[in-house]
Amino acid sequence: MTVEKAVLGLSARYADGEPVLVPSWLFSLRPADGGAVTTVARVAVDPAYLTGESARPTDGPASGGDRRVLSYSADGRTLDVTFWGGVCSAYDADVEEDGSTVRVTVTESEPEPGKACVMIAKELTRTVTLDAPLGDRKVVDAGSGAVVPRA
Repeated sequence: MTVEKAVLGLSARYADGEPVLVPSWLFSLRPADGGAVTTVARVAVDPAYLTGESARPTDGPASGGDRRVLSYSADGRTLDVTFWGGVCSAYDADVEEDGSTVRVTVTESEPEPGKACVMIAKELTRTVTLDAPLGDRKVVDAGSGAVVPRA
């Protein structure tokens, strides 16, 4: 991958289960095959000053990648998942199901290239339809492996 641009900005992290924005280097990467640009965030704060979950290194992209699922609500075969996201991107939720677990992935699409966008996060919800009612199956964030609490 080729680094096309690097800027100092903010990225969402979690501290004590709550979203926080931290100063981060945002690298715009283009694959060798010329595919879509991906943005990867690296926290720009000495780890000695970070505590809790926000101190964990994050290899996932800040855009064009997965978002952590914060909570869910369910009604029959419908699952509403809540997460933090930016105001300029589009988001999709997908699930993988088995007899005991529903794994949720929220994916962010890259904003329109060259479009100016304020770096602010907001709580968002997406709805997915399950193959079977949720019942007593647990809901898990596919990226982190954490059990997602019911809202």
